[in-house]
Amino acid sequence: MHPAQQAGEPAAVCNCAMATALTEDECPLTTRELDILRVVRSGAPIADIAAAVHPAPGTVRNYLSTAMAKVGAATRHAAAHHAWEQGWI
Repeated sequence: MHPAQQAGEPAAVCNCAMATALTEDECPLTTRELDILRVVRSGAPIADIAAAVHPAPGTVRNYLSTAMAKVGAATRHAAAHHAWEQGWI
């Protein structure tokens, strides 16, 4: 019996995989923004992020600002955490 199914109710189709796919498909972030947020998750400062992903530090800040606005996060760390929670990174 599926965990959400009550005794005596018909079996339901598990939408877990579909929900995951839907979440991943709805990602508003670009590949480059996701690359940068992956490095942010390590706690790296802007200079280290730039060295790892190869744009200039100012460009990293621009990508982070855009990503933060897209997900409604106040900090780069919150944006990275949100992306991680959603399964985007």
